[in-house]
Amino acid sequence: MNPRFPTLSESSSVSSSWIGSTYILFFQDKNLAILYKNRAAVHIKQDEFEDAAKDCSRSLELVPNDPKALYRRCQAQDSLGNFEAAYKDAREVLKLDPGNKAIQPFLVKLHKAVSEKVQEMSQVGNKAKSMIDIVFDASQVRTK
Repeated sequence: MNPRFPTLSESSSVSSSWIGSTYILFFQDKNLAILYKNRAAVHIKQDEFEDAAKDCSRSLELVPNDPKALYRRCQAQDSLGNFEAAYKDAREVLKLDPGNKAIQPFLVKLHKAVSEKVQEMSQVGNKAKSMIDIVFDASQVRTK
């Protein structure tokens, strides 16, 4: 025998405890996490990447290590230009789900972006060091 939900006309006779327990069962952490990651997918479609990243983070607080939530947060972070965070999420997705083919192109793209940023930062650091060496080198006193 399948349990059935009460009809609208019967709802007044339904005890509040049944409604409360149904509400609690539906909004357990796992189901709430699913709602957050699905809403994140909608945010991504609407180019609302900050909201998508927040919803994915909320989902991951409830159900850690969910590859789909990590993947969607990776997409949002990538679109926001947060390549290091996106790369971290992409690597975690690959670790949790090695057969995930959708993450492969992201990993390649993000690895390149992160590598370029590291190289750029090292070049800026080298230029700053050279400038500091020139400015504070006492042996190279200039006269007018």
